[in-house]
Amino acid sequence: MDALRTLLQDTVIVTATDRLARDLHIRAGLLRRDSGLSVWERPAILSLREWTTRAWEASWPDTQLLHPIQETVLYRQIIDASKSGKTLLNTASTARMVRRAAALMVTYRIDRQHFSFRNSPEAAAFLEWLDELEKKLKKNSWTTPERMVDELIQFLGAGKAQVPSKAAFVGFTEISPQERELHAALVARGCELAFLDRVGESQAVTRCVRPETPTAELRGVVGWVRDMLVPHAGDPSKAPRLAILVPKLSEYRTRLDAILAEVVAPQHLP
Repeated sequence: MDALRTLLQDTVIVTATDRLARDLHIRAGLLRRDSGLSVWERPAILSLREWTTRAWEASWPDTQLLHPIQETVLYRQIIDASKSGKTLLNTASTARMVRRAAALMVTYRIDRQHFSFRNSPEAAAFLEWLDELEKKLKKNSWTTPERMVDELIQFLGAGKAQVPSKAAFVGFTEISPQERELHAALVARGCELAFLDRVGESQAVTRCVRPETPTAELRGVVGWVRDMLVPHAGDPSKAPRLAILVPKLSEYRTRLDAILAEVVAPQHLP
């Protein structure tokens, strides 16, 4: 937890996912509690999606951000009204896929003039729908989540967006070209950046075990879970968060539930 304690002092923590942000909030709260505090300010831990949205909104943009569902509805209207859309069996499903593809084009800076978009009726239809969406966005002063990040990058370059003195990006296994541009814009404004795979977590140790039967395997896993929980029986808030990944869960759920109830239910822990 020492790394997290250090970051909480003066650093905005930006996570790859909402789930990681929630997990770090829980651990930050435990740190505050263990230090004797009963009340504390909410730490600056946000997912990339939440942080970019807040920073963009604080810059007083002229555009209105659309929810992905609203964007999908627009795409469906565009597809339904197009000639190529008349031959489709399910325009709702197509609209969802088109929205995801269009988002990737922005995030990964995919050139519309790339050869893969040539001589293909599907690609031609896609670009036609994309053009129609751009017209609607411009006409109504709307923007989408991916274009919103581009606007934020522009605001940073123009000095319109607020910049933290320090920011740590945590849990990113891949960085898109758009994210690299965002990082560069922050650094250009004097923000000190750090990139971490994890915060306050030990390196995982992997072992391969070959039980004789499926039931023995389940009992072995539950025994391992019990060993992890027993040291924290007096203070469950400090217990680690565990996950059991089970292929064909529907087949093993009943047996696993029974063993868990038998071995790690609160009344069976010391």
